[in-house]
Amino acid sequence: MSPSSGTQAVQGIRRDHDDQSTETGSRVYYPPRAGVLVTDRWFFTQGRRYDLDDLDELHTRRGSMPVGRRAALEIIAIEAILAIVIVGAVVLVAGPSQIALVVVLAQVMMAATLGGLACLRWRSPMQLWALHRGTPTMLFSTRDETEFGKLCRAAKRAIDFREQATDHDAN
Repeated sequence: MSPSSGTQAVQGIRRDHDDQSTETGSRVYYPPRAGVLVTDRWFFTQGRRYDLDDLDELHTRRGSMPVGRRAALEIIAIEAILAIVIVGAVVLVAGPSQIALVVVLAQVMMAATLGGLACLRWRSPMQLWALHRGTPTMLFSTRDETEFGKLCRAAKRAIDFREQATDHDAN
């Protein structure tokens, strides 16, 4: 960042030839990280540039469940059901016992613990969406909740600033 100009160079982001993406005096709301940059005029992501005036209805959502988590949860559920069925069959043949109850409870608790760990390990991605010229567009996706929160706040601040500047210029 140049101390005199207040701008920050954009590195690793494709520019169009007519682009003046880092004009003197532009504000950077989210500095370049992982190919994303938010200024008071532009939202750069995944090698694309979006004019903030073209973005409407900024919102977040969760992406689909990762395949690893789905597979882990299905295996855990099947295994827990099998354990319950086997212990149930043993109880029918040999009669009720405290050992059978302990085995079933231990199995269900282990399945719940493993299910929770699978959910922590394979999180669904968080996504930032907007209408870009009327078309639903995913702007950003990540599993990092901290960075996602920072980017969302920066994008909202930049859009609010842009709207206030437009309202001020209209008056």
